[in-house]
Amino acid sequence: MMYHETRKRAIRLLLYLTIVAVCVALALLFQSSSLGEGIEQRTYDLRFKLRGPLPPPQNSPITILAVDEESENRIPDPLMLWQKHFAQVLKRLVEAHAAAVGLDFIFFDIEKYDPEGQQALLSAFVEASAAEIPAILVYQVRQNSIE
Repeated sequence: MMYHETRKRAIRLLLYLTIVAVCVALALLFQSSSLGEGIEQRTYDLRFKLRGPLPPPQNSPITILAVDEESENRIPDPLMLWQKHFAQVLKRLVEAHAAAVGLDFIFFDIEKYDPEGQQALLSAFVEASAAEIPAILVYQVRQNSIE
């Protein structure tokens, strides 16, 4: 009698473990499929709604400054000639005593198109350095050079 009970429990446990293993394997396969990725992408909004509002942020030392389309449209210069505008922003951040500034933008040498804008940006970096505020540029490593 005891032997049959132990055997039934062992079979039941083995069956449960097999079901769990098969479900985990199917979930992993489904997750990495294009169908699973599509469903995940479509459920982001639902997950944000279910999560509810975030608690108010604490006093955060990090501020991310982004340019929206409306602000971008107010600048008449082409994007390539924005050095003077970046210089103004960098100067204001130095005046506000930012701890560090990181720029995720590729600057080109525009000396022959807008020497004043190029000089303004260089001056803003010098002022930031003099104020001991690191201004970090994101750069891209190429095969033969660094941009």
